[in-house]
Amino acid sequence: TVTVPPNASVALPLMRPVTIARHGAGVTTITAGAGVTLRPANTMVIDAQYGTATLVQVAANEWYLTGQVSV
Repeated sequence: TVTVPPNASVALPLMRPVTIARHGAGVTTITAGAGVTLRPANTMVIDAQYGTATLVQVAANEWYLTGQVSV
């Protein structure tokens, strides 16, 4: 599980992409930390082994998640 932390804990620059890759056979879950909003959903999983997802912070505690993900 990858938890996206609130901006007060880890302040990353806006619009800088963060890529997450699923290397093993297990499930990689991406979830929002306290006070964080992930769009399109607050908990998503990378669909397939070797799949990737990219997070982009668009506001202090708001992130867009794109790639090979599902709810």
